[in-house]
Amino acid sequence: MTRLVVTDTNERIGHGSRVDHTLTELRAPFWIVKGRHVVPNVLEACPQCRRRFSTKTANQMMAPLPRSRLQGSVKAFEKVGVDYAGPYLTRQGRGRTKAKRYLCLFTCLVSQAVHLEMSYSLDTDSFINAFTRMTSRRGTPTYVISDNGSNFVGVECELRELGVLSPRQDHL
Repeated sequence: MTRLVVTDTNERIGHGSRVDHTLTELRAPFWIVKGRHVVPNVLEACPQCRRRFSTKTANQMMAPLPRSRLQGSVKAFEKVGVDYAGPYLTRQGRGRTKAKRYLCLFTCLVSQAVHLEMSYSLDTDSFINAFTRMTSRRGTPTYVISDNGSNFVGVECELRELGVLSPRQDHL
């Protein structure tokens, strides 16, 4: 009789519940002795519930890493990824003056270490200042990768005009 009551409740709530929800629905009209042991047995015997809860979740396949991430280097921040975060409102001085600032994130591609610099705006000059501060502390990287933000593209054009980058290099 107990199994019939549990099966009826399971069908009434649509086979979509686990043990706790089924027990809650059962305990409104009935109190089943050792219900914690009976309900899982009934749910495991139900083909619809077994099909729903025994399926394996799909695993995501990771894309292959670029060569710059695989070729290790001894020096930290020799290969760098760069991006911006923000804007953040910062308080300037003791007054209540707030200014909009951006966070420039430099991430080592080998060790995933992070260097943070504050940038005053999203323009090219602010990025060059942040990059200069980072290189003065961490050393000049041999490889820099970024998204195609207008400030990064502007820096690349300026460095090509100055002759710092050769025409055949793909990245900053």
